Amino acid sequence: MTAIMNRIHEEHREMLPHVKAMRTTAELVGHTPHSVVVSRCEEALQFIQHHLLPHARAEEQFLYPVLDRLERARLGSALLRWDHGEMERHAGDLRGHWEKLVSNRLMTDDVERRVRETLLGLHDLIIQHFTKEDDLVVPLLEANLSQEEVDEIEHDMSVLERRLV
Repeated sequence: MTAIMNRIHEEHREMLPHVKAMRTTAELVGHTPHSVVVSRCEEALQFIQHHLLPHARAEEQFLYPVLDRLERARLGSALLRWDHGEMERHAGDLRGHWEKLVSNRLMTDDVERRVRETLLGLHDLIIQHFTKEDDLVVPLLEANLSQEEVDEIEHDMSVLERRLV
């Protein structure tokens, strides 16, 4: 396993508990106190803002251009970029729902449903995205890049992610 594969797999492993917590939170909506849902939604938003989206931006800037060069058709990276856009859209939806939860102590059935759907949608989207990268992108990169290229991508992604947090 090369450095880039190790790095991507490790980042995904580190983020996975936060992603799984979104599903757990969705399942708790309507069955747990309002304050718990508010707190857990805020935790999800913090994770998205400070970890998931900086990771996505680093991939788009340094990893996907290499993928574009290798696969030529660019469909794979276009689909991965689409995932990132959907993650941002869902995060914006979650932020709007969270703001309603914070300002209103009573959760209506509609707000409960929207929070639940948004969290489940985020969970499923992120899990599928990680799987695409782990199972399709990383092996393609490993088969076609030199260790020097891998090291450069890894370094550049790390620097950008730290700056974005």
